[in-house]
Amino acid sequence: MKITTVMKRKIVLWGTNEKEEKILVALHLQDKEGIVKLYTFNEQQATEDFYNKMLNQWRENQEVEFPEGHSVQDRPLNISDSILPDEVKVERTDIIARAQTEWHFVVLSSKLYEMYRTELEDFTETVENLKEYDNKVWNEMRNFWSKVQEQVIEKNLFRDHASNLKSKTNKLFDRLKALKKEVEAQYESTSSGYKETIMTELADIEARVEKGLGLKPIFEELKTLQGKLRGMKFTKKDRDQVWNKLDAAFKVVKEKRFGDKGKDNNGGNSAVGRHQRRYDGLVNAIQKMEKSISRDKDDQKFQDRKIATTDGQLEMQIRQAKIKMIDERVKSKELKLEDMYKTRKELESKIAKEKEKAEKHEKMNAAKAEAEAKIAAEVKKSAENAEASADKLTEAAAKIAEGKKPKIVIPAVELPTEEAVDAITETKEVENKSTAEEPKVEEPKAEEPKSEEKTEEPKEEPKEDKSDDSILGAIAATMGEALSGVGEALEDVVDTVKAVAEVVEDKIEDAVEDLKEKMSDEEE
Repeated sequence: MKITTVMKRKIVLWGTNEKEEKILVALHLQDKEGIVKLYTFNEQQATEDFYNKMLNQWRENQEVEFPEGHSVQDRPLNISDSILPDEVKVERTDIIARAQTEWHFVVLSSKLYEMYRTELEDFTETVENLKEYDNKVWNEMRNFWSKVQEQVIEKNLFRDHASNLKSKTNKLFDRLKALKKEVEAQYESTSSGYKETIMTELADIEARVEKGLGLKPIFEELKTLQGKLRGMKFTKKDRDQVWNKLDAAFKVVKEKRFGDKGKDNNGGNSAVGRHQRRYDGLVNAIQKMEKSISRDKDDQKFQDRKIATTDGQLEMQIRQAKIKMIDERVKSKELKLEDMYKTRKELESKIAKEKEKAEKHEKMNAAKAEAEAKIAAEVKKSAENAEASADKLTEAAAKIAEGKKPKIVIPAVELPTEEAVDAITETKEVENKSTAEEPKVEEPKAEEPKSEEKTEEPKEEPKEDKSDDSILGAIAATMGEALSGVGEALEDVVDTVKAVAEVVEDKIEDAVEDLKEKMSDEEE
């Protein structure tokens, strides 16, 4: 449970009286008397200027002149009865309920402080009358301060009250320490000796680090020295100096061994990023609020258990007041948590919509890039195929011209239609016949190119695919003429090979084998 240094002891808010008339309500806690001063001002008295003065000055303990005719009454402060009379109604009832529980705690806490202050005055008189150090008084002071400190830890005392008690207690301890100085002389001497030994060892370690010696054994040596320090008794001053020196040595060794750690930078100004950052911050705030509520509930359970073992009526009343105050705070926090849950749901919806838009945009860009890449690949492939075809055919033609048997490797290209193949075949047969020894047919008929056969061609058994025979025959005849040295036939060979390359992709191996056999026969 969190308690501020000084709880607000004044409240200003609007309300209505028994006639449903608008009034200004002001409440002032009188913690010493245990009552609440209730001031009410009618609508004519509560001008805008007066309201601002009450809100900004009176609440901050500055003097404000009240108008004549205002109403004032004392209200008892307890858990069961409301601090407002029945005829006065206010819009923010939660503020009144919370103030009532907190103010009740303030009154009880003030009483507890007065009890400790009185006990401390008795100790002050005892310590000031001491002539020499008394260990019994020292232990009684320690027990007293432990009791006060427990109340401070449990937030049963306000910070200013705790500071006042601590200040006075420290003065008494200082007096006792001064008396204890002679007893501690030997202790300080021993501490000084330990300190000198440790400082010498640390100086030797720092020198070895500067020389660049092995850092791992030095690190282990520092850890061993750290363990040894835990068994030594130092004065506060010596202990601080030794441990600071040891910490500095550890930092130097760690920096040289591991270096500095990097830092992550998160960026992004997209809509998703902005919503996500806000969402992350909200989730973090929700977690803190949930933990805060959980701590309040745990504190409430703790106070419930403590009531059964309380020592005295006053402490029981304090714990009851704290339970009521915690309950009101939990209610207030739960209302805020509900609003945070609603905001989180809205942000989740916005993030989902923005992510959907981003995914659609990303898919469109990916499809566009894929289409562009595919088109570029097809264009590149077509260019490579065309270039490869031209290179291979040019190389084959050069080898034919030199009288060598070329090893033709024809890249795969798109097959032409059957009509194109027939036209190429008929044209080549007609050209071959025009150079033969028997010029009987001057104008060969394109419709029947297969009726005229060259006498030089070796007889072979007919194949089922007649277009292949015609093509191979054209190739063999053309190559035979090329081998005999006819210059014009070389051009025909190149043209014929290009034509064949477009039609024999699926039968390239058979065609090449037949070509080799025919070329061998011609050479023989």
